[in-house]
Amino acid sequence: MKKTLYIITGAPASGKLTASRKVENEKTRLFHNHLTIDLVLSIFPFVSEPYIALCEKLREDCIESAFKNGIESLIFTLCYEGSVDEPFLNNLEKIAESLSVRIKYIHLNCERNKLIERVSNKERTKFGKITSKDKLVSILDSWACESPIPKKESIIINNTHLTSEESAEKLKEVISS
Repeated sequence: MKKTLYIITGAPASGKLTASRKVENEKTRLFHNHLTIDLVLSIFPFVSEPYIALCEKLREDCIESAFKNGIESLIFTLCYEGSVDEPFLNNLEKIAESLSVRIKYIHLNCERNKLIERVSNKERTKFGKITSKDKLVSILDSWACESPIPKKESIIINNTHLTSEESAEKLKEVISS
C-alpha cells in the first residue's frame, strides 16, 4: 500500500471530522486541524501572521513525522481559505513528494441551508468549532470553502442528504479504493 495523505476539505459543518472519526482505524490515522488551531489560539490571535506561521509549522511537522515513523495512511481535515492555506498546501505537497506520499483531496460538499442547520449541533462545542449561524454565513461569504480547492483534483462527496453514517461510508469507499 502506498503511503497516502487524505486531505478532507469542506465548509464548517460539512461533516469533515464526523465522517473522518468514523473512518479512522489502526491503519488510517486522523489529524484534525482544530488540534493545531486550539493550541496556537492560546498564544496568538486568529489568522495573525504568527498564528498562521505556527499552525503551518506544527501541521507540516506532525504530518512529516507521521509518515517518517511508519504511518501509512493519514486523514487531515481542513476548511480551505485560499490566501491562508495555499502556501501551506504547496509546502505539504513538497514534503509528501520527498517522502513518496501521495495526496488525495476529498471535498465534502453540502448545501448552505443544511450547513446552517448543522452548525448549532452541540457536538461542535466539544472541539471549539463555530456554532453561530451568523458566523458561519460570514465565513461562507468570505472564504472559498464551499468549493473544492482550485487547481487540485478532488473527489467530491455531496452529503447534504446523507446521515453521518452514510457520509462516513462514502468516505470509507473513497479511502479504500
